[in-house]
Amino acid sequence: MQRTFVALGLSLALTLAGCGIGGIQDVKAKTEKLETKEQLEKALGKPTRISGGSALGFSAETYVYETSDGTATFVIVNGKITSRLYGTKESK
Repeated sequence: MQRTFVALGLSLALTLAGCGIGGIQDVKAKTEKLETKEQLEKALGKPTRISGGSALGFSAETYVYETSDGTATFVIVNGKITSRLYGTKESK
């Protein structure tokens, strides 16, 4: 019985470990041809942080994804990706 719980726990841990979006290079590869917010969310899931607002018929959002080795930021205007910024964490 105890071995069953240990095996289930290990399986769950391995499954969850595979759910991350990876590093900056992985994010670049997954998103370089994407054009819309919907495509971005489908490729990477929900972002770590979202900020934005709307005025005069324009909607602007900033999606920030924390990766294993940096940050990927996407600027979205009226549902379209208009800018991509990638930064890596500095080693100390």
